[in-house]
Amino acid sequence: MDKSWINAPINSKTFRDGAQNFISFARATSIRGFIKCPCNRCCCLGKPLDLDKAHAHILRYGFLPGYKEWTVHGEHTISLPPSQSSNVNVEETSFGQEDIRGLVCDALGISSLPSDNGELGDTTMEGDTGESTESGSHGDEGLLYKKLLEECDKELYSGCKYSNLSFTLHLYHIKCIGGISNKTFSMILELLRDAFPHLTALPSSANEAKKLTKDLSFI
Repeated sequence: MDKSWINAPINSKTFRDGAQNFISFARATSIRGFIKCPCNRCCCLGKPLDLDKAHAHILRYGFLPGYKEWTVHGEHTISLPPSQSSNVNVEETSFGQEDIRGLVCDALGISSLPSDNGELGDTTMEGDTGESTESGSHGDEGLLYKKLLEECDKELYSGCKYSNLSFTLHLYHIKCIGGISNKTFSMILELLRDAFPHLTALPSSANEAKKLTKDLSFI
């Protein structure tokens, strides 16, 4: 099945047709019409969405880069010979720093995070009543804003290309795509923390990692 459409512009006919073909493919393995949403925002995480909503998400946010073997949606993978599999670019499935900032913005309902020079963008958040509040104000939203912003910009360790937030999301993404149980995932986290004790910001359990994804509206 041709999946080159995944990298096409989201407003192109090629992308729209490809998205429709994906929904038709996923329909056969859906559970009562619900699937894990593979858009750039949901990344196959969180609760399943109905097919129409998942389709709308894909058209709005784009399709998850690198997700070209639809294992979460019933496609069987074929193992490649070592000579071919070694050429696969593992960074295709990576979240860039700007992607992480975009997730934080979506979770907080703001248009942008502070820039590297410390200047604020449009950081007002919309409440249920439609009234705007300052993101730095007191209350639950202000505390969440501060927490996510710190995790988004804090390096996992000095010189690392991953932030605390992006590395945790990468791990949790692998857990969900690979169908890793909470118990096994917690064991992996414990091993990482034991082997690299300086990674103090790494979650200690699957539940702790899930809490972070919940803050970002994945769950």
